[in-house]
Amino acid sequence: MCKGICFDTMGKGRDGNDSLFGLGRPNVLPKGDVGLQRAIEGTFQLDHRPTMKEMDAFQRMWEPYASYAALYLWRSIE
Repeated sequence: MCKGICFDTMGKGRDGNDSLFGLGRPNVLPKGDVGLQRAIEGTFQLDHRPTMKEMDAFQRMWEPYASYAALYLWRSIE
C-alpha cells in the first residue's frame, strides 16, 4: 500500500515481469518490455522494433515456454 505520492516507474513490461519472476510462470512474454523488443529486433535481424502483433506471434511460437525464451533474449543484450 502506498502512503503519500506513488510512482510506477517500471513501464508497460512490469506486469509480465511480475508474472514471470514473482509467480514463476513458464509461459509469459512481457510484450511491452523495450529490452525484450530490442533483443528480438537484434536476434531476428529486424529493421524495426517488433509490433504487439509480431510479439504475439513470437509468444505463440515459443509456447509453452515463452518465459525461458524471454530470459535467453534478455541475456543476449547484457
